[in-house]
Amino acid sequence: MIPGDTSPSPGTKEVLFFERQTYLQNPFCIWPLVGLAGLGIILGGLFLLLGNGSNLGTMVFFTLSGAALLALAILLMICLETRIQRDGVYYRLFPLNLIGKKKSWEEIENAYTCQYRPLIDFGGWGIRVNFFGKGWAWNVSGNKGLQLILTNGKRILIGTQKPEEIDRVLRQLEKLPPPENLQLNPEP
Repeated sequence: MIPGDTSPSPGTKEVLFFERQTYLQNPFCIWPLVGLAGLGIILGGLFLLLGNGSNLGTMVFFTLSGAALLALAILLMICLETRIQRDGVYYRLFPLNLIGKKKSWEEIENAYTCQYRPLIDFGGWGIRVNFFGKGWAWNVSGNKGLQLILTNGKRILIGTQKPEEIDRVLRQLEKLPPPENLQLNPEP
């Protein structure tokens, strides 16, 4: 569960939706990094061979190999957790965001699922911002998300692989706008 839950009453802690996504689901992110890790090991090995066993060759090998494997391990640890409860929407990108964020239903003017273009709309995956009115995106893979439009006008898009489940929960909470008001990839 996401730490930092400040729900006042026990009835609001019921988890209606939970999803955990990782970068393993996104080949655009994982395979380039695996390639980079392999390249780091190969280049480090070349320095080791060409350095005739010198300390510099050994140091470069372990530095490049270690850095590449560490970057890969960190990327494999990152996961986006989304939770919907009766009192609001919770989300975090662990381990980058340890405590997590919460938007209460009082702060949310509108909530709906939509399809978006991660590369075009936000420049990729992760915690991203679009300065042209689309707000923040929290995503690790895919092109579907939960769009939150806040009462202060700000927008937050949380990536999901389960838009139908989110729609079901939003209907259950009576938070989903009527179908004629929904737009695919809405403009600000």
